[in-house]
Amino acid sequence: MKRLLCTLALLVASHGAAIAQATGQIVNDATGFTIGGGAGSMAEGVQLSVWQHDGSPNQSWSIVPTDDGWFKIVNAGTGLCVDVAGAVSTTGAAIVLSTDDGSASQQWRWLDREGHKILVNRKSREVIRVSGGSTAEGAVLVQWLYVVGAPTQFWHVSP
Repeated sequence: MKRLLCTLALLVASHGAAIAQATGQIVNDATGFTIGGGAGSMAEGVQLSVWQHDGSPNQSWSIVPTDDGWFKIVNAGTGLCVDVAGAVSTTGAAIVLSTDDGSASQQWRWLDREGHKILVNRKSREVIRVSGGSTAEGAVLVQWLYVVGAPTQFWHVSP
């Protein structure tokens, strides 16, 4: 059932609306690392990074639909949302945890690119990627312009 929910969360109707909610790990396609808090911290304002999957609550995320195919990504353990630091549209801005305020900088959409999924921010229209294209465990996440062929910007949900 979990796999079905995750799969449904990734399906997009023809008008772009996400059709389901899901909970699971968000995994980078290039490295297999999972999004979690920096050095294991899940405090507000912490820059998110990628880690080996360890089953901890800081690596569990709920995809919660908002409107028009957009959704927020909420940590299942803390209730904090994935956000762009300072709600800015600046390329290279940190991806952090924040209290849910419903802002556009906390809303995301799956888009298909090169046979993979990218996470696009509603405010900036930039994607979540691993900073500098790093494949190292602990590398931090930033928003960046979509770059053709950059594998560290591709993600999937795993139950």
